[in-house]
Amino acid sequence: LSEQKRIMAKVEKLLAKVDASRTRLEKIPILLKRFRQSVLAAACSGRLTADWREKHLDVEPAAELFAKLKVDRQRRYAAECKEADTVGRRQPKNPDTNKRSRNLVNELPDLPETWGYYRLEELCHLITDGTHKTPIYQDKGIPFLSVKNVRPFLIRDADIKFISEQEHKFINTRCNPKRGDILYTKVGATFGYAAINNLDYDFSIFVSLALLKPVVPYFSSKYAELAMNSEIVFQQARERISGIGTPDLHLVEIRDFRAPLPPLPEQAEIVHRVEELFALADRLEARVGKAGGQVDKLTQSILAKAFRGELVPQDPNDEPAEKLLARIRSATGSVASKDGKAPVAAGARRQRRCGKANSTNE
Repeated sequence: LSEQKRIMAKVEKLLAKVDASRTRLEKIPILLKRFRQSVLAAACSGRLTADWREKHLDVEPAAELFAKLKVDRQRRYAAECKEADTVGRRQPKNPDTNKRSRNLVNELPDLPETWGYYRLEELCHLITDGTHKTPIYQDKGIPFLSVKNVRPFLIRDADIKFISEQEHKFINTRCNPKRGDILYTKVGATFGYAAINNLDYDFSIFVSLALLKPVVPYFSSKYAELAMNSEIVFQQARERISGIGTPDLHLVEIRDFRAPLPPLPEQAEIVHRVEELFALADRLEARVGKAGGQVDKLTQSILAKAFRGELVPQDPNDEPAEKLLARIRSATGSVASKDGKAPVAAGARRQRRCGKANSTNE
């Protein structure tokens, strides 16, 4: 009996530690999420690479980089117009003539002297969205992605729908995602997520997704993905979202986002540092998941040791279990009932109850 009490005290103490460990582990994913957000905030404000800039004072500033970007953007548009004339196709719309947002730009965080804020539309060849008409779905065909398939830094293509090749060709005359483009969620509760297209096959997208084609290499696709997932851009999305019930970011607002543009070499350094820090967070997350599985097994392990007699030390002064069992038998087997009759065995009582029940049923 004394060992039972020691076992229970030990079990309660250990299970309290198990619960505390589980509680601490459950907090770590939240901390890692905040860590990633802090990394992005530091990356897109210049804080992450402050030491790098001190060693690279002769880099081309963003203003000169943007001037080259504009030339490249105009050159590409002219080439697209010439190609359209050659094949007898309607010329593409000049992005500089797109309607502009009337919303005022709120105060943005300060940037390093060599950086600059620029309208997102000026940093991309094209910003558009998917088809506004729900296509006819089929079991097989061309993949069709919507807002549910995009999360920050990730395109989830495990659960997708399919459309015919004919519909795909029609949709892609206006919106043709290519490798290196950015998909950006613009409708629903999960608006404001960006992921670079690393898929090796053609697909079409729904209106719930925007398509961004950065002017590479001046506005790196990997850096653009970081910037679009950063708090600097997401705050602008929150301020410009509209719609009752279902939030919606209109293209005119997305095109008007102000994106931070660092010098080109610094963009590469930012991507490199963020990838290293995110990889560290991923490793920690994997270890937390493994630890969580081990904690879940601890309770059964503790109970198994308890019932094997291995949880607490033996005390030679304890009353042996045989004597305790004898006392239990004596206490339950020799006590007479209140009316003076000998106690009836449990088996006999069950037989009597069953017999009464059977006679009642008959």
